Amino acid sequence: VYSTIVLTTSLIPVGLFVLIRVVLYDIRAFRIGRGTPEQEDARVEASEQAMWACLLLSYLVLPTVSMTQFRGLNCVDFESGHAYLRVDTSVWCDPEGSEDFQRVLWIDVPCIAVAQMFPILFAVLLWQRRHRLNPGFRSETASRRKRERDDRLATFSFLFNDYKCSRWGFDVFEIERRIVMVGLIQ
Repeated sequence: VYSTIVLTTSLIPVGLFVLIRVVLYDIRAFRIGRGTPEQEDARVEASEQAMWACLLLSYLVLPTVSMTQFRGLNCVDFESGHAYLRVDTSVWCDPEGSEDFQRVLWIDVPCIAVAQMFPILFAVLLWQRRHRLNPGFRSETASRRKRERDDRLATFSFLFNDYKCSRWGFDVFEIERRIVMVGLIQ
Protein backbone atom coordinates (compact mmCIF):
# COMPACT_ATOMS: atom_id res chain seq x y z
CA VAL A 1 0.00 0.00 0.00
CA TYR A 2 1.21 3.50 -0.80
CA SER A 3 1.15 4.52 2.87
CA THR A 4 4.26 2.37 3.38
CA ILE A 5 6.07 4.26 0.63
CA VAL A 6 5.04 7.61 2.13
CA LEU A 7 6.15 6.57 5.59
CA THR A 8 9.48 5.19 4.34
CA THR A 9 10.19 8.25 2.19
CA SER A 10 9.38 10.52 5.13
CA LEU A 11 11.38 8.57 7.72
CA ILE A 12 14.60 8.00 5.75
CA PRO A 13 15.60 11.69 6.06
CA VAL A 14 14.83 11.54 9.79
CA GLY A 15 17.17 8.56 10.11
CA LEU A 16 19.81 10.46 8.17
CA PHE A 17 19.38 13.47 10.51
CA VAL A 18 19.98 11.22 13.49
CA LEU A 19 23.02 9.66 11.80
CA ILE A 20 24.43 13.11 10.96
CA ARG A 21 23.85 14.26 14.51
CA VAL A 22 25.58 11.21 15.98
CA VAL A 23 28.52 11.15 13.55
CA LEU A 24 29.15 14.86 13.08
CA TYR A 25 28.39 16.03 16.58
CA ASP A 26 27.93 13.48 19.35
CA ILE A 27 30.98 11.34 18.60
CA ARG A 28 33.17 14.35 17.87
CA ALA A 29 31.95 16.23 20.95
CA PHE A 30 32.70 13.19 23.11
CA ARG A 31 36.23 12.96 21.66
CA ILE A 32 36.82 16.69 22.02
CA GLY A 33 35.88 16.79 25.67
CA ARG A 34 35.04 19.85 27.75
CA GLY A 35 36.70 22.47 29.85
CA THR A 36 39.13 24.57 27.88
CA PRO A 37 38.09 27.42 25.55
CA GLU A 38 39.66 25.54 22.62
CA GLN A 39 37.52 22.50 23.38
CA GLU A 40 34.37 24.61 23.61
CA ASP A 41 35.21 26.28 20.29
CA ALA A 42 35.71 22.86 18.71
CA ARG A 43 32.36 21.70 20.09
CA VAL A 44 30.62 24.78 18.65
CA GLU A 45 32.28 24.13 15.29
CA ALA A 46 31.14 20.49 15.36
CA SER A 47 27.61 21.62 16.20
CA GLU A 48 27.59 24.12 13.33
CA GLN A 49 28.83 21.47 10.88
CA ALA A 50 26.11 19.06 11.98
CA MET A 51 23.49 21.82 11.69
CA TRP A 52 24.73 22.74 8.20
CA ALA A 53 24.58 19.11 7.07
CA CYS A 54 21.05 18.63 8.45
CA LEU A 55 19.76 21.86 6.93
CA LEU A 56 21.33 21.07 3.57
CA LEU A 57 19.91 17.53 3.63
CA SER A 58 16.42 18.84 4.38
CA TYR A 59 16.79 21.46 1.65
CA LEU A 60 17.75 18.77 -0.87
CA VAL A 61 15.20 16.07 0.01
CA LEU A 62 12.17 18.26 0.77
CA PRO A 63 10.90 18.50 -2.84
CA THR A 64 11.09 14.73 -3.40
CA VAL A 65 9.54 13.88 -0.05
CA SER A 66 6.75 16.42 -0.59
CA MET A 67 6.03 15.06 -4.06
CA THR A 68 5.74 11.51 -2.70
CA GLN A 69 3.46 12.72 0.09
CA PHE A 70 1.15 14.69 -2.19
CA ARG A 71 0.83 11.72 -4.54
CA GLY A 72 -0.88 9.92 -1.67
CA LEU A 73 -3.74 12.41 -1.90
CA ASN A 74 -4.23 12.28 -5.66
CA CYS A 75 -7.25 10.24 -6.70
CA VAL A 76 -8.51 9.61 -10.21
CA ASP A 77 -12.16 9.03 -11.16
CA PHE A 78 -13.03 6.07 -13.35
CA GLU A 79 -16.12 5.52 -15.51
CA SER A 80 -17.50 3.16 -12.89
CA GLY A 81 -18.00 6.16 -10.63
CA HIS A 82 -15.32 5.09 -8.18
CA ALA A 83 -12.13 6.99 -7.49
CA TYR A 84 -8.84 5.25 -6.90
CA LEU A 85 -5.44 6.45 -5.79
CA ARG A 86 -3.53 7.40 -8.94
CA VAL A 87 -0.23 5.85 -7.79
CA ASP A 88 -1.83 2.70 -6.39
CA THR A 89 -5.11 1.82 -8.09
CA SER A 90 -5.73 -0.96 -5.61
CA VAL A 91 -6.63 1.75 -3.07
CA TRP A 92 -10.20 3.00 -3.33
CA CYS A 93 -10.48 6.72 -2.47
CA ASP A 94 -13.39 6.52 -0.09
CA PRO A 95 -12.50 7.51 3.48
CA GLU A 96 -15.50 5.59 4.89
CA GLY A 97 -15.25 2.49 2.73
CA SER A 98 -11.54 1.86 2.34
CA GLU A 99 -9.22 0.99 5.19
CA ASP A 100 -6.24 1.35 2.86
CA PHE A 101 -7.21 4.92 1.98
CA GLN A 102 -7.81 5.75 5.64
CA ARG A 103 -4.31 4.42 6.39
CA VAL A 104 -2.86 6.57 3.59
CA LEU A 105 -4.62 9.64 5.00
CA TRP A 106 -3.59 8.94 8.60
CA ILE A 107 0.04 8.62 7.55
CA ASP A 108 0.20 11.11 4.68
CA VAL A 109 -1.46 14.18 6.21
CA PRO A 110 0.76 14.30 9.35
CA CYS A 111 3.85 13.67 7.20
CA ILE A 112 2.90 16.60 4.97
CA ALA A 113 2.42 18.78 8.06
CA VAL A 114 5.85 17.81 9.41
CA ALA A 115 7.50 18.46 6.04
CA GLN A 116 6.00 21.96 6.02
CA MET A 117 7.85 22.72 9.24
CA PHE A 118 11.20 22.81 7.42
CA PRO A 119 10.52 25.98 5.41
CA ILE A 120 9.13 27.51 8.60
CA LEU A 121 12.32 26.50 10.43
CA PHE A 122 14.42 28.04 7.65
CA ALA A 123 12.38 31.25 7.87
CA VAL A 124 12.78 31.46 11.66
CA LEU A 125 16.52 30.80 11.51
CA LEU A 126 17.01 33.47 8.86
CA TRP A 127 14.68 35.95 10.61
CA GLN A 128 16.72 35.65 13.80
CA ARG A 129 19.81 36.61 11.78
CA ARG A 130 18.17 39.21 9.52
CA HIS A 131 20.37 42.11 10.68
CA ARG A 132 23.49 40.10 9.89
CA LEU A 133 22.07 38.96 6.55
CA ASN A 134 21.36 42.52 5.45
CA PRO A 135 23.91 44.80 7.14
CA GLY A 136 22.14 47.80 5.60
CA PHE A 137 24.98 49.47 3.75
CA ARG A 138 24.00 51.54 0.74
CA SER A 139 26.35 49.52 -1.41
CA GLU A 140 25.36 45.92 -2.14
CA THR A 141 29.05 45.05 -2.49
CA ALA A 142 29.86 46.36 1.00
CA SER A 143 26.86 44.53 2.48
CA ARG A 144 27.88 41.27 0.80
CA ARG A 145 31.47 41.64 1.96
CA LYS A 146 30.37 42.11 5.57
CA ARG A 147 27.92 39.23 5.33
CA GLU A 148 30.57 36.90 3.84
CA ARG A 149 32.98 37.69 6.69
CA ASP A 150 30.44 36.76 9.36
CA ASP A 151 31.34 33.19 10.39
CA ARG A 152 28.04 32.77 12.22
CA LEU A 153 26.18 32.88 8.90
CA ALA A 154 28.24 30.19 7.16
CA THR A 155 25.90 27.42 8.33
CA PHE A 156 22.95 28.98 6.51
CA SER A 157 24.77 30.40 3.49
CA PHE A 158 23.11 28.02 1.01
CA LEU A 159 19.78 29.68 1.85
CA PHE A 160 20.76 33.24 0.93
CA ASN A 161 24.02 33.41 -1.05
CA ASP A 162 22.31 33.60 -4.44
CA TYR A 163 20.26 36.67 -3.51
CA LYS A 164 20.85 40.34 -2.77
CA CYS A 165 21.35 41.15 0.88
CA SER A 166 17.95 42.82 1.06
CA ARG A 167 16.32 39.64 -0.33
CA TRP A 168 17.79 37.25 2.26
CA GLY A 169 14.50 35.40 2.81
CA PHE A 170 13.57 34.79 -0.81
CA ASP A 171 14.83 31.20 -0.91
CA VAL A 172 12.37 30.23 1.85
CA PHE A 173 9.58 31.72 -0.25
CA GLU A 174 10.92 29.80 -3.25
CA ILE A 175 10.96 26.50 -1.33
CA GLU A 176 7.36 26.99 -0.21
CA ARG A 177 6.33 27.97 -3.74
CA ARG A 178 7.84 24.76 -5.12
CA ILE A 179 6.07 22.66 -2.50
CA VAL A 180 2.73 24.31 -3.31
CA MET A 181 3.30 23.79 -7.04
CA VAL A 182 4.12 20.11 -6.47
CA GLY A 183 0.92 19.79 -4.43
CA LEU A 184 -1.18 21.44 -7.12
CA ILE A 185 0.35 19.42 -9.95
CA GLN A 186 -0.13 16.12 -8.16
